[in-house]
Amino acid sequence: MNPFPPIIHTIGLFSLSGVVDAERLARGLSRLAVWGIRTILPRPATPLPYLSGTDEERIRMFYEVLDNPQVDALMALRGGYGVTRILDDLDWKRIRQRDIPIIGYSDVTALHLAAWKNGCTKQIHGPMLCSTFGYAEEDTATAQTAEISAKALCDCLAGIPFPMLPGEKLEALKPGKATAPIIPMNFTLLRSLIGTPHFPSLDNTILLVEDVDEAAYSVDRMLAQLRSANILQKLAGLLFGQFTNGEHSELLPELFQHYAKYVNGPVASGLPVGHGKPITSIRFGATITLETDEKRVKLNGEMNHQDSRQ
Repeated sequence: MNPFPPIIHTIGLFSLSGVVDAERLARGLSRLAVWGIRTILPRPATPLPYLSGTDEERIRMFYEVLDNPQVDALMALRGGYGVTRILDDLDWKRIRQRDIPIIGYSDVTALHLAAWKNGCTKQIHGPMLCSTFGYAEEDTATAQTAEISAKALCDCLAGIPFPMLPGEKLEALKPGKATAPIIPMNFTLLRSLIGTPHFPSLDNTILLVEDVDEAAYSVDRMLAQLRSANILQKLAGLLFGQFTNGEHSELLPELFQHYAKYVNGPVASGLPVGHGKPITSIRFGATITLETDEKRVKLNGEMNHQDSRQ
């Protein structure tokens, strides 16, 4: 059965970041085919040590699927590193005029943020082919989370801007209520774009940050930079997603609480968005409502987000 909405028949695949694993790619393509989704994969590039191809090759592959009129949405093959190298060279008018969903997370959030600044409206922080759907057949746990991730993506493509995953328990760090655009970003990529032409104003937005393999002191440094740059103080709200595999992660709750006081709006942590599994999908820039009090967190009016301290 095809879980994707009727408007999605063909997905164009691109890799602006790291080297693609051939086995993961084959498994991911097979799974989309089972769901009845046609995929278009551009001519392969020549892999470099940590890039899927030269800057010119990666941009060419991206345009090849972007410009294809049969393609209904674009999905990244994987993250890693590489997007920030080519942002200066992208034709934003070309991307804006096509304005179809661009799906991915991690390194791809740099593309999302720059596209949003340039008037694109359909970016989705969501699964990537190899990272989410390229799991081995014997990995039954990942298979189950991949199905949940696929369902959330389908809901997002069908018009639900922020599908909730089951069993979420968020913690309120600062009370308040805000209705504003949601900006889901990998924290490292967000920081790397500050001071560049690709960094939009985040005033009166709800920022959602996540990261992987970052020690507590590194997360502290990033938050301190946002404070010093007067970004935290101008947010409508702040959400902390997953910070996985980082050294001294037990210190993160204290850090989050410390920096929450600089935000003039609601702050919450524990959202299952990031490099863990499963992954929900979020329409980049969609207007959501975040409401917190001393014990509860509500997203878009849903009451099932209970503080784990209750």
